[in-house]
Amino acid sequence: MAKQAWKIILSCEHGGNKIPSPWRKHFCTEDRADIDTHRGWDIGALAIARLLQKQFDCELYFSTTTRLLVDLNRSPQHPHCFGISYRELSPEDKLAILTEHYFPYREAVSAALEKLHKKKQKILHVSVHSFTPVLRGEVRKADVALLYDPKRKQEKLWADRWLEQMRHTEPQFRYRRNYPYLGTADAFTTALRRQFPENAYAGLEVEVNQKHIDSLVGQRAIAKLLIDSLAPCLE
Repeated sequence: MAKQAWKIILSCEHGGNKIPSPWRKHFCTEDRADIDTHRGWDIGALAIARLLQKQFDCELYFSTTTRLLVDLNRSPQHPHCFGISYRELSPEDKLAILTEHYFPYREAVSAALEKLHKKKQKILHVSVHSFTPVLRGEVRKADVALLYDPKRKQEKLWADRWLEQMRHTEPQFRYRRNYPYLGTADAFTTALRRQFPENAYAGLEVEVNQKHIDSLVGQRAIAKLLIDSLAPCLE
């Protein structure tokens, strides 16, 4: 896995909780209560992604639009692609949201990957996310996790190596595979696997427990862990 053989591309689909002004009038009370929580965005994820971008000098694609409008990490047909406030809108309004916020983001990432693929460049796509420490009363038992498709050889190799290095770098943390979500669930990386062959594209989602990254100090510490553990994998 030499550095020259694989090029890193970063993405962060849930980097903010902004509500575009044309759609604010539809925002319901329930969503308003959630806008600043993990339901509105992946707290700390974009800060970490930006630190990774700086270290590895790679492209970063991100969105700061709240997923309570539209979730860029879901397929348009997914029942939770649109937030509660927008699920009962007309098909025309939903298409407008997709056209304004969803398709441009996905197409930009896809086009960048396609350009590299045509140049025979192998791609390591790291999609940065975070998760709430407690969901519906259940305490999540992980500090950092990697989501991937275990049937894709290159993704498994990357996950094996990266997790090994993370354990060496910070042995006190709990590391998990395909937790708290499955790496083969409906996600952007899952869609991209259908577009690119496994020997050319490896898509990993990094999931970080938000209890570690609710401050700038914590974000820098986790970014350092990810950087220090990924760098040896690229040598």
